[in-house]
Amino acid sequence: MIFTKEKIEEFNTLLANAKKVVITAHKSPDGDSIGSSLALYHYITKEHDNVAICHPDMAPNFLHWMLGSDQVIAHQEREAEVVQLMDEADLIFCLDYNSSGRIGRMDDLLAKSDAKKIMIDHHRDPAADFVDLMFSDPQTCSTAQLIFELMEARNDLDKIHRETSEAIYTGII
Repeated sequence: MIFTKEKIEEFNTLLANAKKVVITAHKSPDGDSIGSSLALYHYITKEHDNVAICHPDMAPNFLHWMLGSDQVIAHQEREAEVVQLMDEADLIFCLDYNSSGRIGRMDDLLAKSDAKKIMIDHHRDPAADFVDLMFSDPQTCSTAQLIFELMEARNDLDKIHRETSEAIYTGII
């Protein structure tokens, strides 16, 4: 079980102490990277005010129907804004990638950041050297499923609303 009581307590502390949160995902986004990012975004904005989604590039047009997809800030298109958000963040989520090299040119921003970093991912052979807390399970079908399991481990299934469930479902599919 990857969502141990100790890890959930550490997650809760990191999130509670964060003033500015950034959610990142891998380059060339797919349904899982967008779905898990939006699911986490919708979930934590219920308890946290200052959350941004910064991805290396935009999702394909066929994923733009998702509620909140307009909140994704692409480094490729709005570099200065992403640089500022990453510099100011004190908590960065690393979703759906197992090494920092998978986020393209944002890798340098991640490496330079003093923010605490939390990886939630389902790919094999995760590199733990760039994160402070890791939830990794290669036996899981998607990172979106892990977002659901995180919510379940925090006893927050009652906080799943339409936008969160659609994002989780898209990520799993």
